[in-house]
Amino acid sequence: RMVLVYGSDEAGIRSALRCVDIFWKEHVDFSRGDVFQEEKADTHILVLPKEHDPDSFLMENGPETFQKAASQAPSIITFLMQQAIGKHGLTTEGKIRVIAELQRPLAAINDKVARSLYIKQLAERIGIDENIVLEKVREHRSDKSKKESQARHDLADKGSRLEKQIIAMMLQFPAILPAVKIYNVIDYIENDILKSIGKIVLENQLSSAEQIS
Repeated sequence: RMVLVYGSDEAGIRSALRCVDIFWKEHVDFSRGDVFQEEKADTHILVLPKEHDPDSFLMENGPETFQKAASQAPSIITFLMQQAIGKHGLTTEGKIRVIAELQRPLAAINDKVARSLYIKQLAERIGIDENIVLEKVREHRSDKSKKESQARHDLADKGSRLEKQIIAMMLQFPAILPAVKIYNVIDYIENDILKSIGKIVLENQLSSAEQIS
C-alpha cells in the first residue's frame, strides 16, 4: 500500500494534483488494483489537516493517529472526486464541471467493474443519474479512440509520403544510391511495395554504374 502525503494548503493540493497528473500515464491495469506500474502498490492520497506537514502532524498526534489517517486515505479516483466537488460545488453548473473534470480519469480505468463502481460513486456523491455520468465517460472514451485512430492514420500517411519521396530521390538523383546502400535506407521503408521498388532501383542503378566503370 502506497500513501502519498500532502498538506491541505493550496500549494499542497497543487502538488498532489500535479503528482497524480505526472504519474497518470504510468498508472496501470485497474483489474490488478489501483497501482503505479513500478511499485505495484495500492495507491492513496492523504491530505493532512490545515497547518500541518507530516513532521508536525506526527509530533502533535503521534504515529498511531498518523497510521489511522493513512489507512483511511482515499484512492486516487476518490481523491480527484473530492477535489472536483470542493472546487466546483454542487450547483447545476458545478455538477456539470465536476463530471467534465472527471471524464478523463474515469475513462482511463480499463477494468469495467472498477469503472462502473467509480461512476456509481460519483453519481451518488453529486446526485446525478448514473446513466448520465456513464454516457459522458463513454463519449470521452469514444473521442479518445477516434483521436488515436486518426493519429495512427496520420502517422502512417506521413510515413508513406516520406517513403515515396525517398524512392523519388533515388530515381532522380542516382548519386545518392551508394549512400542509400551504405546506410541500409531501404530496410527502414515499411511499405512492402515501395521497399521492393527501392531494392530494384538500387540493384539496377548500381549494376549499371559498375558496368560503366
